Amino acid sequence: MLPIFMQKTFTYKNEEISYSCQGKGALVVLLHGFLENKSIWNQTTRFLSKNFMVVAIDLPGHGDTPCLGYVHSMELMADVVNELLKHLYKRKCHLIGHSMGGYVALAFAEKFADKMYSLSLVCSNARADSKEKKLDRTKAIKLVKTKKNLFVEAAIPPLFNTEQKNHKRAINKIKKMAHDTSIQGTIAALSGMRDRYEREIVLKFAPYPVLIIAGEKDAIIPVQWLKEQSELPENCVLEIMEDIGHMPFLEDRIMFETLLMRFLKGV
Repeated sequence: MLPIFMQKTFTYKNEEISYSCQGKGALVVLLHGFLENKSIWNQTTRFLSKNFMVVAIDLPGHGDTPCLGYVHSMELMADVVNELLKHLYKRKCHLIGHSMGGYVALAFAEKFADKMYSLSLVCSNARADSKEKKLDRTKAIKLVKTKKNLFVEAAIPPLFNTEQKNHKRAINKIKKMAHDTSIQGTIAALSGMRDRYEREIVLKFAPYPVLIIAGEKDAIIPVQWLKEQSELPENCVLEIMEDIGHMPFLEDRIMFETLLMRFLKGV
């Protein structure tokens, strides 16, 4: 049984931002990916809260947090995370971002480097979208406006490596989160990801430890990109999870949590 996490809110731009909080100690902030919400981190929160104060936030337009505009830039969402630290009276945090959450974490790291104990990127990368990827995002936005359900049904299964396990339960879990995400929230996030900046320089000059967790069979973020980016920071740990796709904390939770805890305890 999962513990009942403390559900709280704080105000940013006159809107209530939702987050969960569990445990005591140094602050760990968990940032979910596109079409997910804070509950995706429930198992990870339970595990990490034995040693840390763990907060998972619903980024704008996801979960119980409303949209803040027509475009949710990575910088806007980073400002929301910064407001969370102010709300908690915390000076620094270990920041962990999955996929889109990693893009937000990099934007936060660029703006607020002095507020970082460490940075962990989970199946995420510091490069901007290619021209082809930008076109794909624009096409996706058009599809979401009229046929969001079709977009969700097509987008979620490829996140998992189903060669050895069908991951049906986890796929359905993510699909439900995605279907519950509003059309405006979906489009705002797609627009923000499409227009985000390249931030490899943030990795290169990171003054804090960096962890990169890659899925060997990730169809979204090629593992080779993450191998190359792991060579940029002086203090970087690269962990490649074998036979894992884009969702390591659901595909092999125990291994993921072991790698994450080992890194955080070593910081």
